[in-house]
Amino acid sequence: MSRISHQKFSFSLGQPGEATACYVTDGTETEFELSNVCNPLADMLMAMASLVTNPAQLWDGSNTAAFTWYSEKESYDWTLTAMHDGALCIRVTQSCEFFGEDEIEVVNGECDIEEFIACVTREMDRFIKTVGLLNYHQQWQTGEFPLTYFLILKKHLIDQDLWGESEDGATLSDETRLMLC
Repeated sequence: MSRISHQKFSFSLGQPGEATACYVTDGTETEFELSNVCNPLADMLMAMASLVTNPAQLWDGSNTAAFTWYSEKESYDWTLTAMHDGALCIRVTQSCEFFGEDEIEVVNGECDIEEFIACVTREMDRFIKTVGLLNYHQQWQTGEFPLTYFLILKKHLIDQDLWGESEDGATLSDETRLMLC
């Protein structure tokens, strides 16, 4: 498993009920064409929040979160495993049939857990401030933006001094402004 030194995550909406996510690790881009048969943002953010709210790895326990993203013809199985040393093992496999058994590994790497959380949370912050909660709901057509899990992750970064006021000039109490989007 290779150590990821640079990563980027992006998410954008397309036609109603369709989205594209992109995860770039050390220059290798993995793109995910998603449909609203699943709730990819809620699934991802909930899994990430469970890693930070129940840090079993700190007591030599197992701390793994998994979720699946679906598209029209493919599914992507994500497995996130938090390690005792602060590392996060990320493995994503792709099945070409909806519930197919043939898997292709598309991501397999290790990074700092805080860097991954920051990477995804910063994109979600940018995304929801650009799109807005109401527009997200109208364009995605199922499920709402997972605001609670997003705020748990953002608070975690603030508590770790990894989210400075210089990023957006806001503190957690200012997040209520998101409700006006």
